[in-house]
Parts: sequence; C-alpha cells; structure tokens
Amino acid sequence: MLFLAKSDEGGYKLSLGDVNISEIAERCCLSFETVAFDRGVMIETDIQPDVRINTDASMLEKVFGVLTDNAVKHSPKDANVSFSLKTDARFVRITVTNSGEPISEENLPHIFERFYKADQSRTADSAKSGFGLGLAIAHDIVEKLGGSISVRSSAEEGTSFTVTLKNS
Repeated sequence: MLFLAKSDEGGYKLSLGDVNISEIAERCCLSFETVAFDRGVMIETDIQPDVRINTDASMLEKVFGVLTDNAVKHSPKDANVSFSLKTDARFVRITVTNSGEPISEENLPHIFERFYKADQSRTADSAKSGFGLGLAIAHDIVEKLGGSISVRSSAEEGTSFTVTLKNS
C-alpha cells in the first residue's frame, strides 16, 4: 500500500538502466520453485536468453513476483504454471499462465483495481487470499515503465497475464 501511495504522490523515481530481464525472470521462477512444489505445482519456463532493455530492475522483479505468485496460488494441485519471455524487434512480452479456476468475464475489467478481489471461488482458500493490491501494484509499475499489462481467462486456456514492454 505504501508503494501505491508513494506512486500516487509522484514520490517514486524509477532507476533505469541496461537490464538483463532474462536473468530476472529466471531468478524469479527459481525463487518460487519451493512454494510451487509445496502446492504440487510445477513452473515451466520458456525464457529467451540474454534479453536486455532499459528498465528498472527492482520494479520489474516486483511485477514478475506478483504474477508468478498469483499463478502458483491459483493453480490446482498437479498443474503447471507457464512463464514465457519472448522478444522481437519492437517488444518484449512476458506471459504467465496458470490452469486454475478462470476469472469470470464480469471480474476481468476490474482485476487491476486496488483492493479488488475476484469472485470468492478464487479467494475462499486462505492460502490464496490477499489484500487485492498485487495486481494493482504490477499494473502501476508496468505503466510507469511505459508498457502495458493485460489478462485473458477461460476454462479452456487458463488465465494468462501478459506484460508488453518496448524493446530498447
């Protein structure tokens, strides 16, 4: 909450630099391996190596952490979480997908709002509950970095969060 308050007041300054975001993504996925294992979830990665952009490393690490944490929390036992990082000449795309209970159509437009929690089937389990701030923080950070974040969710394809950043 402190981060969002500082962000609202313009009190947070980005610390931009040449960053290997592939390394940040790998480190993030490794840091969640134990939590995922304890929940019976496997994290699969498809991370393009040595992707470098001009960004704030610590803020991007927070975004990756929020998305990976949510994906693991909302995955059923024996499921996979997929973490993908791909780049082309113009953009870098990071997609985190899980196969848990989909987010309903009526909740999707609100998913990045502060304190918003999707339907109770996704938050009834105390291990899955939170304060409804993680995705709002991720959204705020991605916008400050000049990118965009989106979500798709269906029973057939799972729930995917995609962050798109300019390739520098």
